[in-house]
Amino acid sequence: MGMLGFNQQQNHNKVRPVLLSRFPKKSIVFRWALLLVGVAILAFAITAFVNAAPQNIESESGTLSGASSIVSDTSSSNGQAVEFGTSPLPTGGRSCPPVPAYPDANCTGVLPAIARTNSTTTTVDQDGTVLENINISGRLTINASNVTIKNIKLTTNDYYGLLIYGQNLTVTDSTFISTSPDTQSVIAALGTESYSALRVDISGGPDGIKLGDNTSLTDSYIHDLGAFASAHNDTVNADGVTNASIIHNRLLNQLDQTSVLTLDGSGILVKDNWLAGGGYTIYGGAPKSPGNDIVVTNNVFSRQFFPNVGNWEPIAYWQSVSGNSWTNNTYDDGTPVSN
Repeated sequence: MGMLGFNQQQNHNKVRPVLLSRFPKKSIVFRWALLLVGVAILAFAITAFVNAAPQNIESESGTLSGASSIVSDTSSSNGQAVEFGTSPLPTGGRSCPPVPAYPDANCTGVLPAIARTNSTTTTVDQDGTVLENINISGRLTINASNVTIKNIKLTTNDYYGLLIYGQNLTVTDSTFISTSPDTQSVIAALGTESYSALRVDISGGPDGIKLGDNTSLTDSYIHDLGAFASAHNDTVNADGVTNASIIHNRLLNQLDQTSVLTLDGSGILVKDNWLAGGGYTIYGGAPKSPGNDIVVTNNVFSRQFFPNVGNWEPIAYWQSVSGNSWTNNTYDDGTPVSN
């Protein structure tokens, strides 16, 4: 047995060099292939580890660069973190889906991807001021012109929340909330002041918004009005205004009085809105004050609160005179709403 094993080992030692000499190239290729496979596996493991790592890193003082933004993070010492891999959503950079969709909380109000800081600002007197990415409590009064408001959250228990005296105010992507029966209107212009409101979310006040001359309300959501004793609820008050547009909004009054829209003025366009609730959903003026050049077109009157849309009817005091126009307005089942 021992001699046989020794002969076999000698034969093997003789054959091995011969095999290697016959297949030297294949051996080298095989080794390189193994090396490349190993490198690929290592690269895959590193990539998987990086992708699995936490994306929020506690922020420090400094300037953001590249694809990053500040987000809320309660685990961080200052309550904020820097999130990498996503660019911050620019203020005004989103949009609400067009008709047949209507604005709601998903496309209106403050921007969820942009942090805000608390502010003690209560009055703006400087033309061209920009208020951006802040929280405000109380009343904010605008005494200046060409002011811009972006991504603010205002919570008020004052008679007015945002009170406008200046011209050409722009309000975008902001939330306004009343928490008190003392609030008359969450946003109000009290004369010939002008403003545009885009993608705002308003709730809580007896009145949602009071328009002024040369104003616009677009892609916005007004809802959950304050159900306070002796309140006179109007989602949008356009009483006595000239040249205003109310386009593509979701305007709700869950209460059985007074209106969603009060329209007693001139040159008012009401188009592509979702309207529901109130005593009468639209007050179209009064018998002796029908308004003029008021256009109400392509709006949906929803029965989500009352079988008659409003507690009583969809519309009161409308008169098709003096350029007033009523076209293509329907119930939420598609049937026409007559005036």
